[in-house]
Amino acid sequence: MDVRQGFMIEHGGDYRPAFAAAAEAGFDYVELNMEARFSRETVDAA
Repeated sequence: MDVRQGFMIEHGGDYRPAFAAAAEAGFDYVELNMEARFSRETVDAA
């Protein structure tokens, strides 16, 4: 079984720097808390 590591963010800032930091640190994923700061309308899927 493969273990994947990531983290969740819900701060008030832009989410893109968290993606860059996660990639630099070797994390497999970043989870955006969609119930708090990141509504589905504010995330750019592109």
